[in-house]
Amino acid sequence: MSIEVLKAIRTRLQTDPVLSDFWQAHYQKDAQHYIGYQRAPSANDYPSICYVPVSSALEGDLHNEHRISLVVAVHEPGLTDNVFDGMQRLSDACDIIVGILDVYEAETGYSWIEGAVNVMSDLGVRHPFYEVEIQFTLKA
Repeated sequence: MSIEVLKAIRTRLQTDPVLSDFWQAHYQKDAQHYIGYQRAPSANDYPSICYVPVSSALEGDLHNEHRISLVVAVHEPGLTDNVFDGMQRLSDACDIIVGILDVYEAETGYSWIEGAVNVMSDLGVRHPFYEVEIQFTLKA
């Protein structure tokens, strides 16, 4: 897999004003962005987005299909109306991120494969730390 694809997606998410405003509104800081997976060791290291290469289908010298996983993590100890704030915050962040990736797709010529963006929750098993994985395939 070309790390350049991950760097391009990271740059796009790091510089998006809507996503930045979201992080600022809830955490008074931007998210940490890592290529590769890291479970943050303390609450001060959240929120974070990890860009993980899952697999690539290579054809000759072309790197044209990339299965990518974004792991979005937050630290949220609260509970509002019997909804854990971490679950709500990740749901909101996922909506923003998938919307950004739809625009990114149109801007770069990459396209979704099989039309699916899979979102998997960690079920809040490490409360108050929450993670969600957004997995998708891009084709160059």
